[in-house]
Amino acid sequence: MDRINNKELLMIEGGALSGTVLTALVKGLSVLIEVGVKLGSSIRRIVSKKMCSI
Repeated sequence: MDRINNKELLMIEGGALSGTVLTALVKGLSVLIEVGVKLGSSIRRIVSKKMCSI
């Protein structure tokens, strides 16, 4: 196998999305959805005055 020089190393281009980046985006999106569901539920309970007493 031949060794590549610095000029050839600079010409190497990587992929657009890796699996790690895609997984992080999906997890971030699922966290945002979960926060939205929790926030919507709490707003609905406050508006309808059906809150549990502590």
